[in-house]
Amino acid sequence: MNKDPYQILKVHPSAKLEEIKKAYRKLAMEHHPDRVVSRGLPPELIKTANRKFSEIQNAYDLVCKEKGIR
Repeated sequence: MNKDPYQILKVHPSAKLEEIKKAYRKLAMEHHPDRVVSRGLPPELIKTANRKFSEIQNAYDLVCKEKGIR
């Protein structure tokens, strides 16, 4: 089941470009696999971070495509 990309990014569909970018950057920093590795967390959490980061990336790409950004 695919979640709504706006829910993943935690923004409203009517959000402005700058708000979308800010939300994306914040989430990407929180869930970036390199940051998780640097915290010394176990491999299963690194796998979770990889999945979450990919989900965030895909959501951002979908929102950008829908709004004609890039």
